[in-house]
Amino acid sequence: MNNFADPTFTCFDFPSGTVSARNLLNCYLELKVLTPNLEDWSEQKLQSNPPRLYRLQILKSILKAFEINSVLEFKAGSFIRVNNKYRYSNSLNLISKRPQREKHISDLQECYRMLLQYREVMEEALSYGSGNYHIGSELVYQASSHIYKSEESCREHFRSIDDILISIISPEAKHFSVKHLKRDFAFPEANVSAIDLKWL
Repeated sequence: MNNFADPTFTCFDFPSGTVSARNLLNCYLELKVLTPNLEDWSEQKLQSNPPRLYRLQILKSILKAFEINSVLEFKAGSFIRVNNKYRYSNSLNLISKRPQREKHISDLQECYRMLLQYREVMEEALSYGSGNYHIGSELVYQASSHIYKSEESCREHFRSIDDILISIISPEAKHFSVKHLKRDFAFPEANVSAIDLKWL
């Protein structure tokens, strides 16, 4: 996610040329930090802010590829097929090591919502100072580096939570090429990093 040491970093660049469920989760969290109110997640409301507008367009394209119809559906977990326990067997095992018969697929949606909400709150906290250049004395720079190191340490502890969310978003661990997304899912021709630089 956001790199405190690099104000130009964004999850909306895909250097590998492919997009996974982890990318989807990270992109959602990044845009949620930038635009906390989901009521503002419309192309009309973000028209005057290209960095956020293109992020939204990219996110919508990725959601479609993963057969998720909207941001609200993603947030609520209503895309989860609760009638298919075996599809989410890996997710259930990541959440709990208890025998399968003791697990209730009907609770999976609530688990997803709870974990995603927690990640939203923590992502906002961990994004403190991101997107800012740190101009000042060497001492100020070194103080900033402690924040970055702390952030990276925290993210390691969130990996198990992210793994659960990702396994629910895409039990099949699907990947899509950016070329595929551009061809079939209206992925915009946009360099988000370059657009961000114009707005710094």
